Amino acid sequence: MHNPRRGNRPDGGTARGSITVGIVARPTIEREALVVALDTARGFRALDCGDGIAESVERVRDLGVPIVLMALDAGPSVSFAASLRCMDPAIRIVAILRTDAEAVLGRLAAAGVVGFVPPTAGLAACIRTLRSVRSRGFDCPPELAAAVLRAREPLAAYRTSGDGPGQGELRGRRLEVAACLAQGLTNKEICLQLRIAEGTVKSHVHSVLTALGVQRRWEVAGALRIRPAPVALVPRSPAERDE
Repeated sequence: MHNPRRGNRPDGGTARGSITVGIVARPTIEREALVVALDTARGFRALDCGDGIAESVERVRDLGVPIVLMALDAGPSVSFAASLRCMDPAIRIVAILRTDAEAVLGRLAAAGVVGFVPPTAGLAACIRTLRSVRSRGFDCPPELAAAVLRAREPLAAYRTSGDGPGQGELRGRRLEVAACLAQGLTNKEICLQLRIAEGTVKSHVHSVLTALGVQRRWEVAGALRIRPAPVALVPRSPAERDE
């Protein structure tokens, strides 16, 4: 929810040194509470960016948000983070965890999350993490650091496992379909989201899986982040809108 008492600035903040943060959370009451709490904190500007579905990615893009604070369940968190990183790798993502299970931490790290707030932490911990992520690029509380490192080890091994078809290029509709797959959307949901025929969606899904070197839809979110050679994600040009 945009706060009308604060104006936009080219640096994404409201004053020198301020931090603009997009809030993505579910349920709505939690998201609204986070927006109000963070927007009244010194040096912060909070924007409501929705509940993690496809429209939230578009809202983050349209608002030019540099940092996103998300509070979602494990599955939606991973899909949303991967979709954001697919759209703009420069966006820094901080997760308010619902669980500190190592498997979840590893999936979030692979999807591009760079800041972790423990499940029992309060607003002060969120603020510390956001400031740390802005200045240092990564933040993990000591009590979670070891688990995150252990969870990332197999991913690091995968990154150095050699060349693969992930060195291809995604552009146009294929890039948009890849983002939808990373969010776990079905073919029918992708049809509605992108307003294209189901046969076209099936063709693009096959092309995305081939380009990323994966066989299953649920592998797209991770592949976009951890292929040995990153896929070139090229924004759609006007001439490619109907591909």
